[in-house]
Amino acid sequence: MAELILPLRTELPEEILERQDEVQPICVAVPLYNWVSSMFFANFVRMHRVEETPVCTVVGVYLEQAMRLLTKQALAIPGWKRLVIVEGDMVMPEDALIRHALHTDAVVGSLYFQHRLPHQANVMLEHPTEGVDKCAHLLPTGIKYMLDNPALYKVSIVGMGCTSIRRDVLEDWDHERWGPIWRNGFQESAKDDEFTGGQISHDVRFCQQVVRQGHSVWLDSSIVCDQLTEGNIGARHYLAAHAQELGLIPEHLRRASSPIVLPNRAARRQHARARAT
Repeated sequence: MAELILPLRTELPEEILERQDEVQPICVAVPLYNWVSSMFFANFVRMHRVEETPVCTVVGVYLEQAMRLLTKQALAIPGWKRLVIVEGDMVMPEDALIRHALHTDAVVGSLYFQHRLPHQANVMLEHPTEGVDKCAHLLPTGIKYMLDNPALYKVSIVGMGCTSIRRDVLEDWDHERWGPIWRNGFQESAKDDEFTGGQISHDVRFCQQVVRQGHSVWLDSSIVCDQLTEGNIGARHYLAAHAQELGLIPEHLRRASSPIVLPNRAARRQHARARAT
């Protein structure tokens, strides 16, 4: 019989050990698929935990509905201060739960990256004049700065892969004014987008509503996660996909036909059409 041997958990860094008295009680919410990756399982059981942390789960439910069920479960449990959402395809630093337990802001996300090229980071900033109604991904130079300088950064939108939410944000939600906490949205100006058709995912809409309510959304770039697909998609894939923009590869090695230098969806479509002809 095969035996699963897990490496020993790494020690908490000194910066966290010095703040142990600031750690708040958390609740962990995990929307699961019908199967659980062994890599996700091994990572999750090795993580440093806050004492007596309740864990809420739902299995095999569409993500938007899963988030509604998890939030209802969690709010029925007394005592915790932050809800930490951990999606079932995340591979997180072992101290991620402790780091989230130290935060006090309304919403704090982690840094992780999309499956498809060019592996955009799941974080966006609002438009300087149109606000959160129109958000955009950060430039590669901004993401690299965050990776090189781990800190808490004020942003507008974060994904829910490994994100914590202060309890009062959920408890005090005005459903009559803001609608359900978790619901997909629609952006009229993007209705012709061939990828989204104007649909806004539940996590983007949630962050938009949080900002409209006067709260702030932050990203902790000390929590850098991989996202599971055929393999782990992480910061190294993002940096490779944006290597030319960041000046990370020599000029003589840059080829316009290589996916490593395709910066956006339009370029990828153009590249695909060129190959097809």
